[in-house]
Amino acid sequence: MHNGFFIVPLLSIRCTPLVHPLYTASWYLWMSVKLCRLGEIWHWKWLLRPKAGKCPIIGQFGRIWLELAFGFIRVWGAWLRPVLAVPLGGRVIQAGVRKVDSCQYLIENGLAVVQVGLMQSVFAGPVFVVRDNIDTDQIIPAQYLNLVPTIPQEYEKLGAYAFAGLPESAYPKRYVDEGQLDSQYPIVVAGRNFGCGSSREHAPIALGSAGCKVVLAESFARIFFRNAVATGELYPCETVERLCDALKTGEVVTVDLDAGTVTSKDSGKVYPFKSLGDVRPVVDAGGIFNYARKTGMMPASSAAQP
Repeated sequence: MHNGFFIVPLLSIRCTPLVHPLYTASWYLWMSVKLCRLGEIWHWKWLLRPKAGKCPIIGQFGRIWLELAFGFIRVWGAWLRPVLAVPLGGRVIQAGVRKVDSCQYLIENGLAVVQVGLMQSVFAGPVFVVRDNIDTDQIIPAQYLNLVPTIPQEYEKLGAYAFAGLPESAYPKRYVDEGQLDSQYPIVVAGRNFGCGSSREHAPIALGSAGCKVVLAESFARIFFRNAVATGELYPCETVERLCDALKTGEVVTVDLDAGTVTSKDSGKVYPFKSLGDVRPVVDAGGIFNYARKTGMMPASSAAQP
């Protein structure tokens, strides 16, 4: 046994009659998937150094059929997971990802099923409203890029400079008050092309450090959207309506990621936004590296922690 699945010695394949090509093909494909996904090259020792000795006929064929079943389950069973997910409970979020309830996902990476807890899905608080084409230099000016986010003390300092590049004439109310490290606005509302300009990943990190949980924008610059997902600092949600015209800085709203709605406390109006889709579990996990570790794509005890 290895990782909960049977490893088939070459002896089983050598004793397999030629009338079983489907079994042999499924086994080699199954092993290829394992090797490609995990790099477990040591499995090929079965090919280079098979066990010697005779196998009882009953035990041999029993093992053949048992491992044939495992081969089909591991290789071809992935096609049936989206179909079987609903009868088994929950709903299919994407191929290999099944939502069990409001706070749990089952993520199947082809070799294991990993349960990943969700982060908070409802956020409430005052919004900070900005307009169109807010670039990354306005989000975090270049003079602060020497702060290293992986150093905890410098990560905290980054939050103090979030939106420091916004012109005071257009934004007299600052996102972070002078002398503070955190903002009182957990939700940012923006117009079109939010996060344009340079590709600095400090932009979403600075907002996350300041306490921003969600950015609701009419549209995002692609590089900012990718950086927000990869770092897991905040949820970048695209709005259906132009909320930067409908809401004002300081207005209290409730953002429900599961329902895909923004509700204004003052007016009671409900505004929809687009689903995060496949990227939601990545942000929930705290970024792409944490997601890869939790789902078994990377070793959980990786020495280099990005």
